[in-house]
Amino acid sequence: MKRGQGTFEYVLLLGGVLLIVVLAIVVLQQTAQQGFQGAGQQQCTARLLTDISCRNAQGNFNSCGVVTASTYQGCQFQAGTFTTAAPTGCTNTIDAATQRYCGRAPIGP
Repeated sequence: MKRGQGTFEYVLLLGGVLLIVVLAIVVLQQTAQQGFQGAGQQQCTARLLTDISCRNAQGNFNSCGVVTASTYQGCQFQAGTFTTAAPTGCTNTIDAATQRYCGRAPIGP
């Protein structure tokens, strides 16, 4: 009666180890995805901060600057940046389908 007991215990032990490994992989995968999203957002912010269209002659951020919307497709900035609504003091107009104002300077990485 006890001949298969050792084998069954090894199978249970192996199943427990496998369960722990699967849980660890799931947790690490979620953590990595969050890290990649943060890195992508920092890259978008850095691109907007250094875009020549968003700088005035003195090198300061120009909220009335106009950039091509497709350049920043998929980028999510804080409210007020990269917008179709003209920031205060802007006199130029844009094509809302293809262009965006630089808006308020995004917070750097």
